[in-house]
Parts: sequence; C-alpha cells; structure tokens
Amino acid sequence: MKKTLILLFFFTILALSVTKPTQAHFLARDGNLGAILHIDPNDSPIAGSLASFFFEFKDKENKFKLKNCDCTFEIEKNGKNIYSQSLSQNNTNPNLNYASMTYTFPQIAVYQINIIGRPLTPHTFESFTLTWNFRVDQQASTQTEPTQNSTNFFSRHLIDSILIGILLIGSFIYVISNKRMNKKHAMKGGEKKNEKKDSDNIY
Repeated sequence: MKKTLILLFFFTILALSVTKPTQAHFLARDGNLGAILHIDPNDSPIAGSLASFFFEFKDKENKFKLKNCDCTFEIEKNGKNIYSQSLSQNNTNPNLNYASMTYTFPQIAVYQINIIGRPLTPHTFESFTLTWNFRVDQQASTQTEPTQNSTNFFSRHLIDSILIGILLIGSFIYVISNKRMNKKHAMKGGEKKNEKKDSDNIY
C-alpha cells in the first residue's frame, strides 16, 4: 500500500508540473533575423487592461541595429489592421536592440502581432516581417466578470483539481487501511498474550 501511495503521489506531482501553465517567451523569425516577444502581465494580457510589449531582436549576421530600422508595430484582428505605431516611438536607447510599447486589447479574441522592418540605409540588413498569433482569453473586471472568471479558472484547472482529488482520496484510503492493519495486529497480539497466559495457568 505504501508503494502504491508513493507512486500515486509521484505521478500526481509529475502531471501537475506538466499541466501547470508557465510564463513563456515567444520567438518569431524571418530569415536571419528574429525577435523574442514578452507581454506583461505574465504573457497573459487581459482585454480592457493595458498590456506592455517587450521585444528583443536577434540577428545571426549581427547586421541589425534598431536605430537603423524603419520598424512598425502592428496589431491585426480577423485580417484587419486595428493598431499601428513606430517601434522606435517609446525606445529610450536606440543603441540597444530592445523595444517596448503598450496597448490595450479591446476584447477577448485572437490577434496577430506584426513587426515590419526596413533598413533606413539600403543593404545594411534584409527587410523582414515578424508575426505572432496571440490569444487573449481574459476580460477586465465587469459586473458579470466574477462568474466568467470562476468558469475560466475551473476550466483551466480541471485536470489539476482531479489529480489533487485522486491524491487526497488515495491518502485517505491509506490512512484507513493503516488503522485497520494496526488494529488487526493489536488484536492478534492480544490473542497471543491470552494464549500464553492460558498455557501458563495450565502448568
């Protein structure tokens, strides 16, 4: 029984570690140039709340410089452009290949995030288009939001809840079985003592 409980505990922890969502960084690449995208908060933006975008550019040929790029940040929904701005608009240090900006997603939906880059000086690097498809599945607080959030929470954590329940049930069964085994051993021990007393009384 102890081995079974240990295995149950091990597989539960393993499953939780696999199913538990973690913070992610998203890489897009076009030719030799790519960029890693991180969105705050926790790569899980909330529709109706301000989200911050951070881009880190990587170039295999080391030719790309953000200060030399006519780069545009775009957001599309259902194939239509809903937002656009220069990538260098909020870049305080153009010598670094990092860029950041903010945007508020209007509603829960799938959005396409694009970075379109062209060199200010011809032939310094190749023009590129980087694309990320990003799902926004949370809504900012409204009067009906608590019920929606509760539903989303339980749907996202259904597997975790089931596995934890299995672990708790297994632990309960183990405790009950252990108590019964101890009780049986105690009764057998008492019977043996009584048998010994009876044998002593005979002699």
